[in-house]
Amino acid sequence: MQPFLKSVAEYLYGKYGEELGDCAMIFPGRRAGLFFRNYLGGLVKRPLWMPGVMTISDLMGELSGMQAADSITLNLKLYNVFRSVTGSTEEFDRFYNWGEVMIRDFDEADKYLVDADKLFMNISALKDIENHFDFMSPEQVELVRQFWGSFNQGSPSGHQKEFLWIWEALYNIYMKYRELLSGEGMAYEGMIFRHVAGLVEDDKLPGTGAVKYFVAGFNALNECEKRLFDHLKKEGRVEFFWDYDEYYTNDGLHQAGLFMRENIRRYPHDGYEGDTGNLSVTPPDIDIVAVPSNTGQAKIMEEAGLDPGAGDDPLKSAIILPDESLLMPVLSSLPDEAGSVNITMGYPLKETSLFGFAMLLADMQLASHTGSKGKLTFPGREVISLLRHPEYPAEAREEAMQLVSAIRKNNMLRVESRIAGRGEMGRLVFRKADGGMELLHYLLEILEYMERLRSPGNGEGDDDGLPEKSDVVIPGREFLSSMCTALRRLRDTVAGAGTAIGSATMVKLLKRVLSSVRIPFHGEPLGGLQVMGVLETRGLDFENVLWLSMNEGVFPSVMPAPSFIPYTLRAAYRLPRHEQHEAVYSYYFYRLLHRANKVTLVYNTRSDGLYTGEVSRYIHQLQYSGLFKVRQRNLVFSLSPPDQRPVLIEKSPDIMERLREIAGAGRSQGYLSANALNSYMDCSMRFYFRYIARLQEPEKMTGGIDMAAFGSLLHRAAFFLYEPLAGKMVTVDDIDRMTGKSGITENCVERAFLDPGGDEPGYPLPETDGLARIAGGVLASYLRQILERDRREAPFEIVALEQRYRNNISLSGGQGETEIATGGIIDRIDRSQGVTRVADYKTGGDDAIYRTMESLFEREDPKRKKAVFQTFFYSWLYIRQGGGGPVRPLIYQVKKLFSDEEMVIGEKPDRSPPRPVNDFREYMGPFEENMTLLLEEIFDEGTPFRQAGERSICRYCPYRVLCHR
Repeated sequence: MQPFLKSVAEYLYGKYGEELGDCAMIFPGRRAGLFFRNYLGGLVKRPLWMPGVMTISDLMGELSGMQAADSITLNLKLYNVFRSVTGSTEEFDRFYNWGEVMIRDFDEADKYLVDADKLFMNISALKDIENHFDFMSPEQVELVRQFWGSFNQGSPSGHQKEFLWIWEALYNIYMKYRELLSGEGMAYEGMIFRHVAGLVEDDKLPGTGAVKYFVAGFNALNECEKRLFDHLKKEGRVEFFWDYDEYYTNDGLHQAGLFMRENIRRYPHDGYEGDTGNLSVTPPDIDIVAVPSNTGQAKIMEEAGLDPGAGDDPLKSAIILPDESLLMPVLSSLPDEAGSVNITMGYPLKETSLFGFAMLLADMQLASHTGSKGKLTFPGREVISLLRHPEYPAEAREEAMQLVSAIRKNNMLRVESRIAGRGEMGRLVFRKADGGMELLHYLLEILEYMERLRSPGNGEGDDDGLPEKSDVVIPGREFLSSMCTALRRLRDTVAGAGTAIGSATMVKLLKRVLSSVRIPFHGEPLGGLQVMGVLETRGLDFENVLWLSMNEGVFPSVMPAPSFIPYTLRAAYRLPRHEQHEAVYSYYFYRLLHRANKVTLVYNTRSDGLYTGEVSRYIHQLQYSGLFKVRQRNLVFSLSPPDQRPVLIEKSPDIMERLREIAGAGRSQGYLSANALNSYMDCSMRFYFRYIARLQEPEKMTGGIDMAAFGSLLHRAAFFLYEPLAGKMVTVDDIDRMTGKSGITENCVERAFLDPGGDEPGYPLPETDGLARIAGGVLASYLRQILERDRREAPFEIVALEQRYRNNISLSGGQGETEIATGGIIDRIDRSQGVTRVADYKTGGDDAIYRTMESLFEREDPKRKKAVFQTFFYSWLYIRQGGGGPVRPLIYQVKKLFSDEEMVIGEKPDRSPPRPVNDFREYMGPFEENMTLLLEEIFDEGTPFRQAGERSICRYCPYRVLCHR
């Protein structure tokens, strides 16, 4: 079947020939004009002046001599008028949405030639309605009466008062807004349309270059368009070409024909005979496919065997996207045989990584802080996200990664600009931008610098992250260029409006502006598979149509545009309502069926976001029409999970050598610690990853002092507390002196922050960071309670503080005797009344009551008492290193420091009371026996490393992804 635009081209060329050069074509959108030119060009046999091709907006602008301003300018101008009329102090950011709604209402009021003084009038008495609205029909007057009558039934509600407040100001805002725009040579589209309608009414319409106009592909006309078309029709200077099918125009109740029935009657065309009966004679095959996911719709061509292979023929196939978020999934899913692809919508800038990078920069500025001493800092999390972002220039990547490492190691909650601002990129990024305009300049400087880096010859690639289709390529520089252009326009617009905008408001405005930017794809617009939104289909025809997102609420959308004009008043003034909106989209849908051979309609069966899982009403209409041949099927994706086999690693000679390197006595300074042994007993695979494969656990920014850091700080602060008394007898007087001396515990805490021991570089000082200040206060209170608890035990001797102990243990095996090194750092050893206490500080909720010695060595037991094992391990080390006399293991549980509860490790094999472990020498034999068995298992070549069978152990394991857990 012949496309609508091609039949129009043939008719006009046959009738007017070379005279077409003096005429102009009017289309609802630019894409229809592009296709029309192509069809007409294929008919011409000799050189010919082509007719002008324009949209109705182009024509109105030409006739009015006015130019529409951009949306940001219009909103800023309206904001100034709104404040002057209402006296409101509303921030522009909060007004922005209101402004868009007002402009849309004003635009519709103008396009439909509604008298604003009548529309926005507040009726104080119902008896005045007949006097004010004598131009209305009785039905319209009754609608107005019903609406305002609800306000006269007692006192208005809170919502009614809010509505009345803005409603009573709308007319003044409307008039002053139009006056302001007119004085500055600006306009919104409805204002332009109304001006042309006024020129027609006053018989002052200027002459144009076109002798005749041809209007093609329209459906719903507003009153301004009708007034212009009536005028041109009266002068005999216009012909109309309507694309419709009698299937819905002859049915007075069918929504798709709501506007077309009036168009045919009001603007008939006697000479042109279009094919208006296709649907009844040769209806397309309808294939309805249900898909159980949103993005899964994009996979339908490959999964369902659909072939969109358009080749070079733009008439063959089209993919329609009511939900444009499916654009990238669709492009990624196109089969290779699709060949050339043309995307009419352009690529949304908000979907690029560059958009996220720019928003990170802006958000980081909002979160920056300048202290009382002028120190500028930025939040550590945001700084890391920015430095690790793929858009951060490669030239500055090395410095960036060094800074990331420093932030993580120091757990910096705030990063000073003097530390971060190194190198050219660092200096541009880590500085303060005060105010909205300064923020725009800040972003532009950074992005322009990146643009220079990516210019040809500078070595940075153009990886844009797009699917590798031949005609779907946008170099990364285009993203930068488009963003810089949008920011410059916004900067000029805001500067020209003279409205002061703060940083927070500017960030929100930036997101709105950049979210609306689309970068055109490179490619041949008239070649290949067409991927387009619904509006781009106007006037176009395709043989094979794949229509996605055919869900109620998506197509058609059930959400009416927000408006200050209530539904009842819209009906009274003949303004568009949701019924008209639905009729427009009904026409778009059925019109695309006119000349199609096959139409595939895909919908999502799941409830997800916009999707309710409910099929579109248009599918139901096709199913129950009795006219269309409909085939329905469900597409089920086969997602069989891979076989879950237990993960294990055999002990190869290399692994055994690595084990001997770690803990072989005399081979190295290494040893097996209590933490390593606890790790093995929890999961031998975790032990392998951490100690054999040496896979470092990912560093985490906790945003504060986490539990691990808090525990380390307590150990270190307790060390500094007793360090001056190491090797000495601690008396009650010594403790009283320490508790009475102001600031001693706080000083120990501060020293711990500066010097946490080991390779740790230090934490933010409590005086410079709020969260650190809280943690420091808690630590100081714990130290005071430790002193209070120790006062009960005084006098006692400090034997050792944070001292390393090692012990070798002999194992018998197939290769003879093997010496295994074990060891660890004991927090504190003291002696009182002949009893040595081996103490370990614990900040968690560790339980000190265990069942049996064997239970401390149970493999994969989530309830195993690891703290008891660790303290026993330290006591064992101390005794094996020559420690004599009674040895009492002690867990310093900080949570018990504030109570009178005695801190005792106890054995409780049954329901009898726990037996206190007062002398570990009694337990040395069973402990060493189990320890030997554990070490023999670790060094047994026939025992592989296995993932834990108990999955709860894997919950917080950093390596669980490697085990498919």
